[in-house]
Amino acid sequence: MPVYLDKSSNTYFVSKCYADPLTLKSKRLCKRGFNTRKDAIKFESKFNINLRCEQSTNYNIEVLVDMFLDYKKERVKSRTYYDIKKIADKHITPTFKHLGIKDIKPSMIEHWQKQLLENNYSNDYLEAIQGLFSRIFNYCISKEIVDTNPVKIVGFVKNQSKSSRKLQFYTTDQYLKFRGVIDDERYLLVFDLLYFTGMRISELQARTWSDLNFDEKSLTIHSNYDCKNHVITPSTKNGEIRVIYLSDDLINQLNKRYTAMKRYKNFDPTKFYIISNLSILSQKTISNNKKYILDSYNGSHPDDQLPKIRIHDFRHSHVSMLINSEVDTFTIAERLGHSKQMVENVYGHLFPSKKKEILNVLNNVQLTPQTAT
Repeated sequence: MPVYLDKSSNTYFVSKCYADPLTLKSKRLCKRGFNTRKDAIKFESKFNINLRCEQSTNYNIEVLVDMFLDYKKERVKSRTYYDIKKIADKHITPTFKHLGIKDIKPSMIEHWQKQLLENNYSNDYLEAIQGLFSRIFNYCISKEIVDTNPVKIVGFVKNQSKSSRKLQFYTTDQYLKFRGVIDDERYLLVFDLLYFTGMRISELQARTWSDLNFDEKSLTIHSNYDCKNHVITPSTKNGEIRVIYLSDDLINQLNKRYTAMKRYKNFDPTKFYIISNLSILSQKTISNNKKYILDSYNGSHPDDQLPKIRIHDFRHSHVSMLINSEVDTFTIAERLGHSKQMVENVYGHLFPSKKKEILNVLNNVQLTPQTAT
């Protein structure tokens, strides 16, 4: 990368050769005075985007995808960037890489959509693929490269044979049966934390002992583990820090494990993770243990089978428990790190008592019978 440190001024500068888009003659860019390397990189990335915009009137899709990814890299989290790049590399670039952006017509989008449907993807994944291509076109419109978005003109397709995935969760009774066969104290703590806090698995993986306040009986959620890039990201999924309060039973379990951890000579509460030690406990390992526990219960209870649920469904289970205890949506949203609207959209069908309250309001309105004339 053409970013260098000017040791005499302790600032950074950008120096690179490029072809002038009009004359095609070689030119050199030299821009000095950046206080940080990040500022210099940002300038160079923006320069590259603008240069590409000037080089052609009918850009190749492969070039445009790269431009879009350059644009998004500075604006989204590394995990999000990883996901959109993976979709672009698999579903967009290979199909359209030999075409210019202006050559892509609605009929081509329809053909592409038919190919996607043949792969029998879930509707969520189909929406992610089509949504990304639509955003790329919208980006090109903002750069005045094209005037229309053919993906938007055609509209998204859905796999009609795929029904929406039913929200799965364990009731409290079901969870107590599940935990009743756990014989490992660490995994008992892992699943209790998932079920009784509603944390995302990535948030739980990133929690260190320094996040725990025994006096307040609270846990601060300020980061999560990116399993794709294998790093701790310095923010949560929605970018907000939240504090969740823990039950006495959870505090007692945590205190017991904390006492054991303190016996390590190198123990550091800022570096030791709550559910592991110095290294991250992988989601695959947790999932494998969940399967083992579930198989153990179902194997010994043929007439009382527990449904197979995902790790993320423990979060849904926590919400279901709160809803059944008539906790309001605002409080649930705050605990989950969601918006109130998202809680209502995702879990609205679990609020039947709230819907029935409408009947009470309506029935309280007394209509005066009309007399015959």
